[in-house]
Amino acid sequence: MRKFAPRSWSCYLAEESCTGLYITNDKLKRKITADYAIPGRCADGSYTSSLVRRSTFYSEGAMRELLVSKYGTGKALAELLELAKKDNLPVYKVKRVD
Repeated sequence: MRKFAPRSWSCYLAEESCTGLYITNDKLKRKITADYAIPGRCADGSYTSSLVRRSTFYSEGAMRELLVSKYGTGKALAELLELAKKDNLPVYKVKRVD
């Protein structure tokens, strides 16, 4: 590929449903800007939340907005994420690797 497109670059977002594993090689957020993921459906077909019906990816700001709509204002993102965890809403951090 480098021979024909020397300046090209491929990025990926790998998802292992219901395992909480979301990985991308886009460390600088050039294409994949998601910071968090919420899986929508587990392997057994059940939905994880009434908030989402498919795996959905969120920037940090969008995740804050979603959680503030559910838990109210005046809380730090870490506290909002902890509240989501207590409500069994699976919110996963997108890992960025080389």
